[in-house]
Amino acid sequence: GGGRGFLWGGAGAGGPADRQRFSERGRDIGGRERGPRAVRRETDARRGALCPYTNRVRSMTYHGARDVLGRLADDPDTAVVPMQDGAETRVCEVYPAATFGWLGAYREGYKNTDGARRRRAYNLDAVEACSVVVGDQRATYLDNHDALDSLAAAVSAARVDDGATPAPAGTREEGCIYV
Repeated sequence: GGGRGFLWGGAGAGGPADRQRFSERGRDIGGRERGPRAVRRETDARRGALCPYTNRVRSMTYHGARDVLGRLADDPDTAVVPMQDGAETRVCEVYPAATFGWLGAYREGYKNTDGARRRRAYNLDAVEACSVVVGDQRATYLDNHDALDSLAAAVSAARVDDGATPAPAGTREEGCIYV
């Protein structure tokens, strides 16, 4: 546990009131630290992720921080790593494309493009090579890239549960994408 102050960059326990202010706050903090055009966190650069405050992903970032991580960060039995520690239950940030990259599979082109199903099949085979049994859900993963992304996220989360920790990238406060 330890509270959710790290989620909001000093904006108070409740954080910014809406996703636009959240995005502006994140860009302001990132701009001060890295310059106005380089807002991505070190972990984003390492894993090929977008800046969490861009228009494309800011809603997911905001609602994930406010509605999911905020509650978990306040729970003394849960640690949001790497910002918190000391709890048996750990919650980590994962990025399916980074997991697929770690597996030597397709990071891109497996969603809504020509040849996507063939690439999803390749990615699914890579996940199964990690001793993951997909059973009768194989068709679901082949037909739905969101389902396949959730499976990749589970692979990375299971690695963390087994003790895997990436080498630090950036500051503890800005977080880390785990694969």
